[in-house]
Amino acid sequence: MDSAASLTANVRYFVNPSLAVDLLVAYPFKHDISLEDGPEVGSTKHLPPTLSLFWYPLPDSRFKPFLGAGLNYTIFYDPTPVAALKPISFSDNVGFALQGGADIPVGNGPYFLNFDVKKLFLKTGITATSSGTVRAKASLDPWLIGFGVGVRF
Repeated sequence: MDSAASLTANVRYFVNPSLAVDLLVAYPFKHDISLEDGPEVGSTKHLPPTLSLFWYPLPDSRFKPFLGAGLNYTIFYDPTPVAALKPISFSDNVGFALQGGADIPVGNGPYFLNFDVKKLFLKTGITATSSGTVRAKASLDPWLIGFGVGVRF
């Protein structure tokens, strides 16, 4: 999978000062997909909503580092095959997510800066039917690096 930039949003609910449930949503973006150590098979758009549980080990600190783990359900759509593999499809799938980062307050108000790094473990089945049916699997496993501004309410 190639690199891309996308807009994302997180909605985070704090169960208590140390634990939060987080939902990541993203604007769909298109990626080229290649077989492992092989040729490019096409491209597709995908949405990777991810539900995670976050642990804040220093809940009373102004600098709030966190670790998270969760599940991801990736929806693949709008596939574009390379010419020899028409038509092509990518199957939706469930994967895992790991995440770490920090929230840094801005002044004494409700605003904060956020930095995080996520690792998604995504797999998809690929089906192409040009001159017979070809099936393959691909592991996408992207790293996501995020910078953001948040507000607590």
